[in-house]
Amino acid sequence: RSLFKRSMKEYAYREDQNIANEETMEDKGKSIENFMNDPYQMLFMLFDGHGGETVSTYLQNNFAQTYKEYLVSYLNNNNNNYIENALKDTFNALNNQIRKLNLSSMGSTACVVHLIWESPSKLVIYSANCGDTRVSLIHPEGYNRLSKDHRADDKDEKKRIIKSGGMVVNGRVMGALMLTRAFGDFELSGFGVIETPYVSKTEIDLNIKNQFLIIACDGIWDLN
Repeated sequence: RSLFKRSMKEYAYREDQNIANEETMEDKGKSIENFMNDPYQMLFMLFDGHGGETVSTYLQNNFAQTYKEYLVSYLNNNNNNYIENALKDTFNALNNQIRKLNLSSMGSTACVVHLIWESPSKLVIYSANCGDTRVSLIHPEGYNRLSKDHRADDKDEKKRIIKSGGMVVNGRVMGALMLTRAFGDFELSGFGVIETPYVSKTEIDLNIKNQFLIIACDGIWDLN
């Protein structure tokens, strides 16, 4: 590992409150270089709050540490698929912590991307998301979506909501929330709204040039 340099040279973060339509800035992001004290790991996180910024701010401040604790625990116990399991358990644990804040109609999406350089030519991308904050891999042949949008207009998600005792009215769960998965929104948790993430693993050949990731909230993807 000491024989190669990390391939990530640049990354950028941009936010826009959309003042004309939003009274507060509810989107929160964070990036960590040398994640796990390893120069070959990085963690990117993006949270899109709704109903207020409390949930997205809580995730911004607590996700990385909670995730790190699960990773360390699973590594010490030789847990198979430890990264995927740590991501899922982190989402669950944080949602349980947010529940204690006694919030009702407030929540947040999440999209987390964990990058690991395994060799000079191989990058592994782990991503986990709930809601419609999305990550796409752009490459010379086009793009691949690494996340899944959890919305009430998705056929599979709609079936799951109905099976859980809820209904979709005007493209929204119980006529209130467009999202089917999110942190918080506990008044709809009995109708199928959950925080369980979609998790993916993607291996990248770094010999192929002009590849990059875009992680963005629905305000970008709905228009572009």
